[in-house]
Amino acid sequence: MDKEVYGMNIYIKINDELIKISNEEGFKNIINLVKNNKLSQIEANKIFQLLEKGLKEIGGMSDE
Repeated sequence: MDKEVYGMNIYIKINDELIKISNEEGFKNIINLVKNNKLSQIEANKIFQLLEKGLKEIGGMSDE
C-alpha cells in the first residue's frame, strides 16, 4: 500500500527565524544558509539525514 502525505510542512528554527524546508525551495534555503555562514555544513547534513530517515519511515523513499 502506498503512503502519501498531504499538506505537510516542515520548519526549522535558526536564530529565531522559521525556515520552511518541506519543498524544493526549502532545500535551496538550507544550502543558502550554509553559503551565508548561518548554518554549518554539519548541521545541514544532519537536517538532510533526518528528513531522509523520516521519508523512509513513512515509505516515501526507497534505498535505491
